[in-house]
Amino acid sequence: MQSVAVADVARRHAGRLAKQALIALKHQTLLIFGFGLGKVFPADQRPCCSVIDETLERTTDGSGPVEALTRRELQALDAGFHHAAFRGTGVVVPTLDEVLQAFPSLHVNIELKAGDEAFMDAFAAVVRRHRAEERVCIGYVDEEKAKVLLGKLPACASWYPQDAVFRFFMHSREDAPFEPDVYDVLSVPAEHMGLRVVDEKFVHAAHAQGKQVHVWTVDEPAQMAELL
Repeated sequence: MQSVAVADVARRHAGRLAKQALIALKHQTLLIFGFGLGKVFPADQRPCCSVIDETLERTTDGSGPVEALTRRELQALDAGFHHAAFRGTGVVVPTLDEVLQAFPSLHVNIELKAGDEAFMDAFAAVVRRHRAEERVCIGYVDEEKAKVLLGKLPACASWYPQDAVFRFFMHSREDAPFEPDVYDVLSVPAEHMGLRVVDEKFVHAAHAQGKQVHVWTVDEPAQMAELL
């Protein structure tokens, strides 16, 4: 059975959260670059947390695709390499078990990036073991895989896969009746290829159906204020 490697549990507040993580894990070394976002990749052993990219260069001292490494190889990398305060201090890639244990109240959006049903089963087992169904929001970009995953973790919230986002966006442009679906969260960019995605029509349509809108990635205070 394949197991799971999860990527980037966030992007912001690196120092504060990394310090909390290190304390919580008693120096089993977890570096988090913010909070709220995760991506999962297959690994060879137990579920393992990795970087946000599909390759290793930007977030570790390694190189090449994440999926090419075993859990042991991933955890041999320096996950603090690009942060002077943590470089060479033993900060490694954390397992998904460690993330959920270290942050028992953290709500996390998780994207599965690859893998078959065995991979999904391994991921689901970790979520259930930590009784984290109420605090993880799960999904795949591919809609068929997203539905299979949600069937394995029906108590979890789920974010809209790519095709479903497009359908919802088109609905928000029209006055056509909304077609009910099984998803809960619209995790979308403010713009895509020059097209404004998140505007008053989109947010109104989402809230009218009881859906949340999560906009990524927002770093500038002016954009935060505009979206709010």
